[in-house]
Amino acid sequence: MLNKFFFLRHGITNFNKDKKYTGLSDIPLSNSAYEEIKNSLPFLNNRNISVVYSSPLLRAQQTAKIIANYLNISIVIIDEFKERNFGLFEGKRKLQYKKKSFPRGQTLYSYRKQVLKGLKNSKIKNYSLIVAHSGTYKVLMKYYYGVDPKYRVKNSELVLFDLEEKLPIPINATEHLELSKCNEEILEKSILEIESLKFNKLESYQ
Repeated sequence: MLNKFFFLRHGITNFNKDKKYTGLSDIPLSNSAYEEIKNSLPFLNNRNISVVYSSPLLRAQQTAKIIANYLNISIVIIDEFKERNFGLFEGKRKLQYKKKSFPRGQTLYSYRKQVLKGLKNSKIKNYSLIVAHSGTYKVLMKYYYGVDPKYRVKNSELVLFDLEEKLPIPINATEHLELSKCNEEILEKSILEIESLKFNKLESYQ
């Protein structure tokens, strides 16, 4: 029975910095994202995490790759954990277009069904880690706790879903541990390994 698992939102992208709807736009992490993810790594120590379940979108896979290399564990891609399709609003600034429905996009009902289907089919293990998106997080909050989150989980923020508690527990939302506690060699290896994926897949964004 699933009662405890971790969730980490992918590292920051340039679309996130510009406050744009990202959705299915398959863009890479920004250069500053690696430092943020690196700061989160020590919080993953001694958590008994044995597998990372990742969204198929590049920004999530890049984040998951760094974590998997750091913990020396495997990654399982769950297609249903990808972000919601924002249709015509993809790439638009949120300050200009504050919408709850998106032309040619995905309804909230459809998106919730998608995420929950992935959750059921993947048979998430206890103490595993999900690396996905703000939308994924909101669906999980609604499903497990019956609430719509009033704040968006931040990029590279780690949260514990303990189903015996009333709400998820933020793990690294206040301050990060010293970087010296990170394994620099493993982090550097992770970044080098995803560079080819970053540039080969996304030439159209450069």
